[in-house]
Amino acid sequence: MLDTKIKNFSRSLLKGTVVNLGLQLANRNLNKNNFWQTLLVGAVGGFGDYFGGNTAMGAIIGGGNALINKTKDFSTAIKYAAIGGATDLLLKVKEAKALKPYQDEPIPITDEFLAKAQKVWFKDFPMEYVKKMTVENVTEKIRNKLDLFQAPATTCAITSDGAYTGYSVVYFNSNLAFTSPKMLYYAMGHELVHVSQNIHLKSDSYMDNISDFATLKEYFAYSFQKFFLGDSENIKLNSFTSEIVRRCMTEFNEYVEKLNYQNLSWIQSANFIYPF
Repeated sequence: MLDTKIKNFSRSLLKGTVVNLGLQLANRNLNKNNFWQTLLVGAVGGFGDYFGGNTAMGAIIGGGNALINKTKDFSTAIKYAAIGGATDLLLKVKEAKALKPYQDEPIPITDEFLAKAQKVWFKDFPMEYVKKMTVENVTEKIRNKLDLFQAPATTCAITSDGAYTGYSVVYFNSNLAFTSPKMLYYAMGHELVHVSQNIHLKSDSYMDNISDFATLKEYFAYSFQKFFLGDSENIKLNSFTSEIVRRCMTEFNEYVEKLNYQNLSWIQSANFIYPF
């Protein structure tokens, strides 16, 4: 009798694990970062199956996956998971938005949202140096520039008498930066590196109009976006060959420390959280 219970319990754990792996694979959410979380959620779901049937397993798995994928609404995930148990859940996976990564859903294209996101994603950034961060009040000239270069955003240094003041204005492209919360996170981080660069260049002569200097600024900002924030899909860095980077660093060697993102303290608390 005891052996039978152990076998049934083991089968439930295995069943829950397999079901959850199937769900994550169906939604293309499985990666090395959440693989073990997925196994654990599935096993716990199987525990629920043993004591409460398929519906309990479905609810636990759905809720656990909601946490793994930072979905919009934990209770919605529970609702989808509980309807008809785990079997029906597999069939409804395309309809169950609560099981899809919420970072791919539409976001408000407003300055209010920008400000709210910055306070969560880059909470330690010294925003007093940003005179304006906007998607609602982008000038026609800047909008045309963003569209021409297909850029999600751009940072303009504020100058005085031909020198950096340490202050900047950041403009966002509503068509590109707001395609998803994660995309906005990458774009914002990139531009805040530029703002930091301008802070460290305070009182130096304005040089953004010098091609190699501008390239060096971009190299560090794109490197931050790719290697620190993890935007490997969008950023390839193909144009920054070793020859180009070496030339820029040699030509502007005295500015490398001011431009390098690795010297910025605020990046240590950078964190993508959504919804917030």
